[in-house]
Amino acid sequence: MLDSQPIGVNFIVGSMTPNLLYGESKNPSFNVVYLDPETMLPVDLDVYAFDLEYANNNNRAKWMKSLSYRDSFGMKDLSPKSFKEYADKLFMNETEAVNYLRHRTSDYSRIHSECNRDCRLQMYC
Repeated sequence: MLDSQPIGVNFIVGSMTPNLLYGESKNPSFNVVYLDPETMLPVDLDVYAFDLEYANNNNRAKWMKSLSYRDSFGMKDLSPKSFKEYADKLFMNETEAVNYLRHRTSDYSRIHSECNRDCRLQMYC
């Protein structure tokens, strides 16, 4: 950021295989990215999760939309500028940080009720 303007975003997305995250299994998930047809820049990203417990108990698949970046995080698009603005919001606003942490896994297995300044600083960095 030579001129203090963000120029890129890196996504680390979910996996189709159940794996351990924070010592707990994580439901398989996939992402759908929506692009602006003129600029080909991302404008939204939806995350869909597989309810593994339901499938094991009912012998049938159940996929569910677990979040939309724009809807869940109040972002206007997925531009680097919008992510920088959201990161600033997370750092300054504990309620928004808790909202982000609750959406961090596709099965909401880790319910968070607080995120102090150190917690928010770790996410911001």
